[in-house]
Amino acid sequence: NDMSKFKIDIEKDCLAVSGNYAYILEQDRNINDELYLYIIDISEPTDPEFIAKYATYNNDLMDMKFPKAIEVIGNYAYITYVDDEDTSKFIIYDVFNPLNIVNKGEVELETNTAGNDIAIIGNYAYIASSVDGLIIIDISDKNNPTITGDPNSGTNGKGVYVAEGFAYIAAGDDGLIIYDISDENSPTEEGRCSEDIDNASKVTVVGNYAYVACGINGLIIVDISDETNPEIEEDIIYQYGIEEPVSYESVNDVFVINNFAYAVTTLNG
Repeated sequence: NDMSKFKIDIEKDCLAVSGNYAYILEQDRNINDELYLYIIDISEPTDPEFIAKYATYNNDLMDMKFPKAIEVIGNYAYITYVDDEDTSKFIIYDVFNPLNIVNKGEVELETNTAGNDIAIIGNYAYIASSVDGLIIIDISDKNNPTITGDPNSGTNGKGVYVAEGFAYIAAGDDGLIIYDISDENSPTEEGRCSEDIDNASKVTVVGNYAYVACGINGLIIVDISDETNPEIEEDIIYQYGIEEPVSYESVNDVFVINNFAYAVTTLNG
């Protein structure tokens, strides 16, 4: 049973949870829509409470024409967005006081690109870039985030997952790309699995396997035990316990917990 619901239209990558708060970033659906960043107290799951609502466009605090992704770690929210001049940016907000969030610092990514996903590990932000594949940003100084690594791969990075010195990029029709990020200033492509992987949009890594959400192509499991030569282990197109293909429209995201993969689909939920 649903414990509680809020009717807020959101897109993938625009919900983040940290501590007792959920942060929901509305994305552009219609240029005339009012778009907001909502902060919700979820300390009591049966009775979530609106704490604050910030307009995300054309004001002194925020000017996000096209919000793209959000991640919240501790007292800071990290957001990628596109502005009026089609320039993609990465911005940091201090959200210690939800009623008075503060703009700390931002950095331009690149014109005609988009920061589609964000992973925060230590003092670095890893951005899935629609043009460069991967962008690494040093966030040790929240007032002055700076780009440290950009492999300029020319691939459409849609999802990013970071684990044990490697960044895994779900790169659309370029499949799964693995970067060695042991040197944050000079990330290098370690390997890729592109054959038979299309529409890769999100990736989760557990142990020696990467689970790649591939839209209408379903869920694909990739053996990454050898990062230089990742290989497809299994293409999941059948639902557990039945013979017929799953009637989903698109696998948009995937989470793996206790040996089970949970796929987020647009049709079956």
